[in-house]
Amino acid sequence: MGRTKILETKKQLQNRKRLGVLVRVLRGAFGLTQAGLAEASGLSFSAIAKFERGDLRLSDETLAALFSVFEVDGVSFSKRGDGLSVTLSAAFMTDLCDQKGLIWPMEESHL
Repeated sequence: MGRTKILETKKQLQNRKRLGVLVRVLRGAFGLTQAGLAEASGLSFSAIAKFERGDLRLSDETLAALFSVFEVDGVSFSKRGDGLSVTLSAAFMTDLCDQKGLIWPMEESHL
């Protein structure tokens, strides 16, 4: 018997794709490969790749495990409406920009 297809609204699909982009950006900022993120989060490499492309929907529990890899000093996540809010402290952004040779003039960033 085949898998049950779960229908998504257009907004849910957009949110899933945005989360995939966010994971890809954070993974790059943390210097992780997809394989490294898979190992750190307990997910498979293919799940990370599919999620980053927006082709895989993850449960709230799995998302929490994935984002826990990025929860370090200066990075925090919280639910906002039906989405996710990410806060990056000025200190985190300054350190990241120093590592990447960029300039970040803002006090605090909300993505």
